[in-house]
Amino acid sequence: MPKSTVHDAVFRLVPALYPIVIRILKRCELRGPEFFTLSYVRHHGQRIRDEDVMLTSQLSDVLTALFYETEGGSSGFVTKMAERELVRRTSITAAERLSHFGSDQGSKAVIAITKLGQQRLDQVNTEVSQVLSDLFPSKFQQQVLKVLTFVGQRLEIPTGKLPNSSEGT
Repeated sequence: MPKSTVHDAVFRLVPALYPIVIRILKRCELRGPEFFTLSYVRHHGQRIRDEDVMLTSQLSDVLTALFYETEGGSSGFVTKMAERELVRRTSITAAERLSHFGSDQGSKAVIAITKLGQQRLDQVNTEVSQVLSDLFPSKFQQQVLKVLTFVGQRLEIPTGKLPNSSEGT
């Protein structure tokens, strides 16, 4: 029997995890792009006035690059998320923009995650944590956490490119 490679393992893992992730998102009443958006704002945005926020223009660029062909498509998507009360459109002051984004010039429009959006993210986190706990014996969980953390830090968000690589994953 040939030796298994990382390539083989990944191509068994991803299709096996995909339906699990989809089921979790459905239970949490989120679609993939909504989960990505909430998670992206939480982890790559700024904390202002006890809210996770991101400049609307920055989020639009990311969503357009990943999911939509036009900014109008990403704007409509964010509007639908706002209608579902997962995010809200708001603005920050010039001083907040300078302090958190390095300049007081440009639009001060931001997208903020609502309490419902935060609750849905927390629910996904809890369910994914349970799946990982079920998959791995407790003696391996710390090692798995280290590997997942390392991989998550190495991937370039939002492109999914590895550092120093022109190839997306």
